[in-house]
Amino acid sequence: MIRDGQKNDLPGLRKLASELNTVNLPDDERELGSILEKSSRSFDGRIRNPFEREYLFVMEEPRSGKVIGSSLIIAQHGTRDAPHIFFDVYEKEHYSYSVDRHFRHRVLSIGYNFEGRRRSAAWWSTRSSAARESRASSSATCGSSTSPCTGRAFATASWWSFSPV
Repeated sequence: MIRDGQKNDLPGLRKLASELNTVNLPDDERELGSILEKSSRSFDGRIRNPFEREYLFVMEEPRSGKVIGSSLIIAQHGTRDAPHIFFDVYEKEHYSYSVDRHFRHRVLSIGYNFEGRRRSAAWWSTRSSAARESRASSSATCGSSTSPCTGRAFATASWWSFSPV
């Protein structure tokens, strides 16, 4: 079952965060509490500006009530105060007259987005819980049948970003 994150989910989120320790799910109880509080204020409309809202969802195993996954949706990602920082990989081509040859180099560069027109989210789950869920449903949880799960935790759905409507 997928639902909004609540204060009583803190122990389950803490356990999940200890396996992941990501920006969206930090391994820090105080920070997780802040994320839950902001999410609660976003859901009930106490945060008036819709671009300042953040929504935390949890995936709960129905029989046990155990938190097995989470997703954080950030309404506005990338502002002057907190830019969206990313890496860009591309090929750059150069020509050398002295050796009469073209060269291609794969380049890694850092980029910034200050527009704040992005929303982003990802689902995170424990490996064992997602594996049980994938056996119980027809949807794949590890990306594809040819890409097996590795590591202790993984994304059960890919990142997505979109512009506001």
